[in-house]
Amino acid sequence: RKCFTRNQALAESTAALILYLDQDIALAKGTIDRLRRQIRPGWFIGLRRVMLDEASSERVLQRADDGRSLDFQRLRIRSLMLRLEGSRYLLPLRSRGCRGEPQDWRGMASFGLLAFRRDLIDVDGWDKRFDEHYYAEDLDLFARLEHHGVKPAFASRRCTAFHLFHE
Repeated sequence: RKCFTRNQALAESTAALILYLDQDIALAKGTIDRLRRQIRPGWFIGLRRVMLDEASSERVLQRADDGRSLDFQRLRIRSLMLRLEGSRYLLPLRSRGCRGEPQDWRGMASFGLLAFRRDLIDVDGWDKRFDEHYYAEDLDLFARLEHHGVKPAFASRRCTAFHLFHE
């Protein structure tokens, strides 16, 4: 019922911007304000995450690490080394953001998505047919947004999300 619930929240919201976050995601202090400054009409933003171990997750939950410390930079590098496939997201060779050429939404996921409410409504939100299968509902939404003329971008490195450890 993930898509149904997200659509219901979208319908009841009156905000111009909608930020979807999964329950196992934590953001560094100031991330929402930075995202608000980055978004532009005609764009949607996907977050990138760093996978945390149990001890690091506890630190983040206690707000001992706000994403700027040397310890957090070590976490990013460790994550990069453990997940080479994800390295291009943590240290990209090209700039990110809502300007210039749109970026490829492939590689994005809905654990962290910022979009204008109007754009989400114009593409009929999340497809409830994915509720039974719980797979690729986000890719479907990203493709429909892009087809509608809304360009994908990734958030700046300072907006990297913490994916908290869980079994």
